[in-house]
Amino acid sequence: GMTQYLAKVQGMPPSVETKLERRIQNFLWDDKKTVLINKETVYAPIEMGAQNLLDIIARNKAITTTWLKSFLDFGPSRPLWAFATDEYMALNLIGTDNKVVDATLRPSVFLQAWESKQILKPKELSEMMKVARRRGVSMDSLALSREVMREATIWCHIKSTANRGLFNRGTQITCLKANHKVKTVGDAEILARRRTSPGHRNSTTVHATHVRKLQQNLWAVPIRTDATARQRSY
Repeated sequence: GMTQYLAKVQGMPPSVETKLERRIQNFLWDDKKTVLINKETVYAPIEMGAQNLLDIIARNKAITTTWLKSFLDFGPSRPLWAFATDEYMALNLIGTDNKVVDATLRPSVFLQAWESKQILKPKELSEMMKVARRRGVSMDSLALSREVMREATIWCHIKSTANRGLFNRGTQITCLKANHKVKTVGDAEILARRRTSPGHRNSTTVHATHVRKLQQNLWAVPIRTDATARQRSY
């Protein structure tokens, strides 16, 4: 119990966990080398005839899970360290992802189809991501609202089956990013609904075609071009 605060704010190295476990066992069993009662029994509640002893390892895993919960909070109460972690992970992509995924459009590993390295520093961050993989954390839901769908980043969309090179190549893609500031599914939807795009020659056809390609097989509202998009009712 007395170690909980420090473990929460700065983690606990495995070596310290092992040392504390050993000290607790030596104190509980008076330094006996052979113990006939297993740990699970000792950790059980007093009502069951046990000692209700603190399971430090399980407690620390639970703390790591609370870190993950805070990291996945994208609301106004999200802690500052979570934003720094997003940036850090965006700089440590695996394999070809680092070349394919636009470095300026990597808001979150959980919201896009790219992966960060599994071995990260500090170790607590690696442990948090291990918990996410073990728990199967993913961007899935039985019924997402239209607002949530539209807020999803369109570049390397997590549900897209298109070749990720599509998100980084071509003058039209560059124009969508630089001139039209398209970042989310909602941005692409608004652009696809426009008949004209000031400053672009025949931009309606060219841009709407690329927006449609970007929207292939997404779980979000399918983006249709111009008149077709305006005919959809929600």
